Amino acid sequence: MSKAHKKTKYKFVWLTVTLVLIFAYGFAFWYVKTKIEDSTYALSSAQIAYEQKDKIQAALNSMEELQPEIEKIDSYFVGADNVVDFINLLEQKAGEQGVSIETKDVSIEKEVDAVYGEVLGVQSTVSGSWNDVMQYINLVENLPYNIWISSVNVSLEGDDQVESEVPVYVWEVDLALKVLKHPAS
Repeated sequence: MSKAHKKTKYKFVWLTVTLVLIFAYGFAFWYVKTKIEDSTYALSSAQIAYEQKDKIQAALNSMEELQPEIEKIDSYFVGADNVVDFINLLEQKAGEQGVSIETKDVSIEKEVDAVYGEVLGVQSTVSGSWNDVMQYINLVENLPYNIWISSVNVSLEGDDQVESEVPVYVWEVDLALKVLKHPAS
C-alpha cells in the first residue's frame, strides 16, 4: 500500500469520525435543548400551579377567618328548612317566659321591594300577665334574627274564676311578626 493511499485512507477515516462526532454532538445538543425546553415548560407549569395553590390557600384561609362572621350573618335569617324550628323556638321562649302562645298562621311571602326576597310571616296569640307578655315581646324582638313586628293588638281579659283580693287580669296580644328567610333552594 502506498503512502498516498494510506494518507487518503486516514483522511477518509478522520473525515468519517469527524462527521460522526459532529452528528453525535448535534444530536446531543438537540436532545439537551429539547430536555431544557421541556424542563422549562414543566417548571413554568409547576410555578403557575404553585401560585394557584397559594391563591387557593389564601382564599381558604380568608374563608376560615371569615367563618364566624359568615355564621353570624347566616344566623340572621331563618333557614329554608328551619321554619318549624323557628316556630318551636318562639313557643319555647313563650313557655320560658310564662305566657301561653297559640300560633295561628304561618306564611312565606315574596317581598317585591326586598333585596333578599322571602319573608316568613308568623301570626300568634300570646296571653299572660302584662309584664310577662311585654317581656316575651321584647325577647322576640331581640332574638338573633332580622325580626320586625308588623302588628300588635292588645286586649285585657279579666279572670272571674280566680277568687282573690287582687283581681287577676290576663292580657291577650295578637302578634304578627316577620323575619327574613333563606329562600328554598
